[in-house]
Amino acid sequence: MNTVVFKGGKRGMIKQVLTSSTGYVLIEWENGTQTKEMSFNLINAEGNTLKKRKKSETEGMSRGEKKRYNDKKELEAYNNLSRMERHKQDILHVNSMTQGNRTSLSFKMWEEKMSAIWIKARDLGDKYIVGIHDSVFNYMRATERQAYALAKFADENNIEFINN
Repeated sequence: MNTVVFKGGKRGMIKQVLTSSTGYVLIEWENGTQTKEMSFNLINAEGNTLKKRKKSETEGMSRGEKKRYNDKKELEAYNNLSRMERHKQDILHVNSMTQGNRTSLSFKMWEEKMSAIWIKARDLGDKYIVGIHDSVFNYMRATERQAYALAKFADENNIEFINN
């Protein structure tokens, strides 16, 4: 309230905040007129806009620092997941791979993780899990349901993924 603002070379003063969510304020200009304005379009006496902006956690960091920071955040989020959720995320990783590229290191690591589930399901005679595994492996795509079923099987049978 009573903050001096400028718009288009005109000087005014904020008399009332009309809506804080959308940022509408009532301005009384030097010539005595009052208008409803969005505070985002106004400039204060220091020359800064009144627009509120969320402070970025990576503001001022270089591109590499931002990448490392974001990778660290992703890793922390992954490590905070339950064991079954981690298994599910590992299974869903196949969806981010290039379709049909079975020679990449990423695919080979994923294949090693999945082979542990397939071997255990085969040994137990669980045709349902073997079928889901074969479908995911053949098409290199996993739905949420398929990933959940495989992750639940891995969790119930205490299967530890390699490279986990």
